[in-house]
Amino acid sequence: MSKKNNGMGGLWTAGFGQIGATLKALENEGVTLEHLTWIRADPDYAKKVAKVMLQGVSEKTKNSLDQKLKRRIMGRNFFGIEEAIKYFGIKPTKEQISALAKIPFTEAELYEVRKTHLLVAVFPLSVWKMRGTYPDTDFKPFSAPYINNWYGKEPFANECGEVSWQLIRTTPVAESTLKTWDEQQKLLDNNEKTPTVRTMVYAIIGHRLMTGIWLFKRIRVRCSDVDSKGYHVDIYSGCLDRLCPGGIEINHSSNDICDQHIGLAVSRKISTQ
Repeated sequence: MSKKNNGMGGLWTAGFGQIGATLKALENEGVTLEHLTWIRADPDYAKKVAKVMLQGVSEKTKNSLDQKLKRRIMGRNFFGIEEAIKYFGIKPTKEQISALAKIPFTEAELYEVRKTHLLVAVFPLSVWKMRGTYPDTDFKPFSAPYINNWYGKEPFANECGEVSWQLIRTTPVAESTLKTWDEQQKLLDNNEKTPTVRTMVYAIIGHRLMTGIWLFKRIRVRCSDVDSKGYHVDIYSGCLDRLCPGGIEINHSSNDICDQHIGLAVSRKISTQ
């Protein structure tokens, strides 16, 4: 009798990476090729194994196991709830933890982008709020604050947004420099979007605190937000000249400008599971 797969797809849809990781996990617990042979050879034995695997598991446990698996897939490119608490001093509410309980990207998607993207649990922090210092450190993420005050009253810098999972590419869209905003948008796939300034700042700071590495160093990337003049805002970490001390800088320029230093930020849209 066939079983419902809850929208996850049949076992035949599993990729080599998923299969290999599953077999490795079983091997670590003492399972051998002989045991797998028994499953294939004896339907009754297969039913017993399946029964154990299909025993009732609470939704909370399922989500916990799912997060552990996806954390393992992404490695250092995973910035979750624990990291937000440690590096941003976040005190998540029950509602926020519940909203982040299920990661809305499939295992297959994450295997595909695990070396090129960050999986980030983004909490409601405004850009202006993130200019401050961080727990147990004197780290200040923004460079030259005296010239970076122009956006203090801009809506994009003061919006806290909603808690969410974001899958952000760690480099600009390929061949997106020397193009206008409209030309850059045409480079995106159907499953891609341009993230907000807040999301990008959060991801860059979080990754820097966790790994010591600045992303988007000396390359500006346009974000989805616009300033009061209607110009799309761009950000980068580190300066384009040797006089600046480094850190995040936020700029704005005409959407029609084509510049070798201005690319496009990109993130994955949430998949349907």
